[in-house]
Amino acid sequence: GGWTPLTDVLQMTAIDNNVVQATNLLASQGGRTMDTIVRDILNSGTNVIYAPKVADGAETAVTSRATLDKTAQLTVDVINQAVALLQAQNADPIGDSYVAIVHPYVAYDLMKDPGWIDWHKYADPEAMYTGEIGKIGNIRFVETSEAKIWRDETCPTGLAVFGTLVMGAHAYGRTELEGGGLEHIVKQL
Repeated sequence: GGWTPLTDVLQMTAIDNNVVQATNLLASQGGRTMDTIVRDILNSGTNVIYAPKVADGAETAVTSRATLDKTAQLTVDVINQAVALLQAQNADPIGDSYVAIVHPYVAYDLMKDPGWIDWHKYADPEAMYTGEIGKIGNIRFVETSEAKIWRDETCPTGLAVFGTLVMGAHAYGRTELEGGGLEHIVKQL
């Protein structure tokens, strides 16, 4: 958990309400922590598609993070493969589309595709998700710097591997346990 110490001297001399400011900081940190826990669980799944290596126009299939290189980048074709996998397993879309969660560096590459539609060009931009940046076909993209990045022994030396989650409806669930989860405690001096 996170904590912020506030002394009696600070509370007596400060103009700002430091308890409120500390609460806002801890709420932000708590939200990112909960997001990281869910993200790591979702990224531990076994339905994985790796972007193929591309050299001189030829593609080479990749079957593990260890065999990736800098030429293996996420493309619309790889995203469409993920959607085909979801459809083959009868996964329902979320509303009218599937949702992909991407890192800003990955989004930068995808937005170059001619099929990319920016969120402000939607027929109904009010129905967009927080962090949604656009769509290709029936895949809506939500951008976050909290997307999973692997930089461990499962990756080639010096290479970061960016994970992208492509999900349908009911992809996961969570249960709030009484007395568990996120809790905010303010202790008196």
